[in-house]
Amino acid sequence: TQSTWDQFLLQIDQMESITSNEAEILSDADPVKTKRHGEEYVLRDAHGRQFELWKTTPEELGVGGIGIEMYFVFIKQMIWIFVILSVIAFPTIVINYLGGYLNEVEKTSPFESSTIANQKGIPIYTTNRTAAEAAVEQHKTLMYATIYLDFSYCLVFLIVIFPFEWYNKQKEAHSKHILT
Repeated sequence: TQSTWDQFLLQIDQMESITSNEAEILSDADPVKTKRHGEEYVLRDAHGRQFELWKTTPEELGVGGIGIEMYFVFIKQMIWIFVILSVIAFPTIVINYLGGYLNEVEKTSPFESSTIANQKGIPIYTTNRTAAEAAVEQHKTLMYATIYLDFSYCLVFLIVIFPFEWYNKQKEAHSKHILT
């Protein structure tokens, strides 16, 4: 009987997408050495234990270097900012969805209804001034709401990015102070 490793190597040899050079490198790989190498280079806390996935803060990962800490702080902040931006953008998506301009024949994707293309506008060649003014008044509230929401999530993004830049500069200055 073949070992699991030999079966794995046989599957790799049968793959068309892998080159012969890559297959040769993989066939020389030793799973014991690979596991030992992985365990050797895992970040560990001050007590030598591997960090727990859901309980570790980005600051604790700073033992691996300031770059690792700042990367995970950035990821954490971006998760929160995009949750906030999604909540702010939701009314705009609903307003666009309810616009009713695109009919079922014109839609090539179900997402097209959530774009500004679904908003009814004023026909370019309209000759009826009263109808044009009525259309402007009807869509003025939606237009202002859309502009306000667009401005809001741009502002929220900038409000978060600038303090993050300041935080990075402070961490960098602190790490340089410790190293010197």
